[in-house]
Amino acid sequence: MTVFTATRRTRAFFTAAVTGILVLTGCSTDDAADTAHTDSVLPAAEGVTQYPLTLTTPWGDTVLEERPERIAAIAPDGSTSELLAVLGVEPVIAPSTTERATVWVPDVAPGEPETYELDYDNPYPAEAIAVADPDLIVMVGGWEPEDSYERLSAIAPVLAGETEDDFAAGWEDRLRIIAEALDLSNAAEEFIADQEGFYADFREQHPEFAGKTATFALYYGGGYGLAYSSWAGSDVEQLFLDLGFAANPIAAEFVEDDAVSNELIGKLDADVLILVDNSEGHIDEITSQPLFQNIPAVRDGRWALVENLSQQRSAYVHDGVEHEGNLPWALSGSNPLAARWASEQLVPIVAATVQ
Repeated sequence: MTVFTATRRTRAFFTAAVTGILVLTGCSTDDAADTAHTDSVLPAAEGVTQYPLTLTTPWGDTVLEERPERIAAIAPDGSTSELLAVLGVEPVIAPSTTERATVWVPDVAPGEPETYELDYDNPYPAEAIAVADPDLIVMVGGWEPEDSYERLSAIAPVLAGETEDDFAAGWEDRLRIIAEALDLSNAAEEFIADQEGFYADFREQHPEFAGKTATFALYYGGGYGLAYSSWAGSDVEQLFLDLGFAANPIAAEFVEDDAVSNELIGKLDADVLILVDNSEGHIDEITSQPLFQNIPAVRDGRWALVENLSQQRSAYVHDGVEHEGNLPWALSGSNPLAARWASEQLVPIVAATVQ
């Protein structure tokens, strides 16, 4: 069974974004050779976790004899590095996708880890990870390790959660799993409470969003087409709910398959429609269709178009203005720092369409 449950369009977006990052960074596994003399940055231990600690996973067990000092964060989407950042931890190595988060983590992360070039076909490169000489490998989230677990556990203890549900859990549970291993459980709970406070304050400051419905859709062009990204239960929908929006009843129709065929374009309707062009300029293939133009939100001007520039750089364009950062990626991942940043980016986009 594959734990990573994103659809083919989400995976296409991930692959495209990874390609863009590799073009921009030009990192290679050779760069990891310099990490052997680099230590992680960790706050002081809290004295809560008791070592030795057995790390049980669905693929095997390893033992953490003492508090680790050199952390490898290897979730392919870079999400582990973001969770470590909120705990004040800098890993010794992480995938190149970590660099896409530099827009929203600089005030939190203690530094920038060394990176290895992410290969979509080999997301857990044991050789590059071994060069960093970690004493803990954190792989909570991302893709199921399959045959990679045996190779990784030969390098260092592996933290992945006790069950497959833990492996792919929401960010709060993943943060708690990581924090326990690092003896930072109190710090994790403090951040979770702080995140709840952030959204409570946000909803108070933006009462105009309360009770409105929203649709967030991406057009990939080519063979991947149009995706309903705010399907019921998605991270995107949860973010809109956190911002004060109401659940869109139409979203439940796209849980099993987020593909929006031409016949289903009318299902994009909501009080607010945000359409992202991830097709490098072919969005008119959607917006020129009469079915799209007849959507009530489109007819009434309650929609916004965002052009994603991830193939050229980490940026997006709204209303003719370029903004730093990959908004669709920040929205689509279950990561608290990305979600905070995305929330702030959405304010002017949504405010211009809310009536």
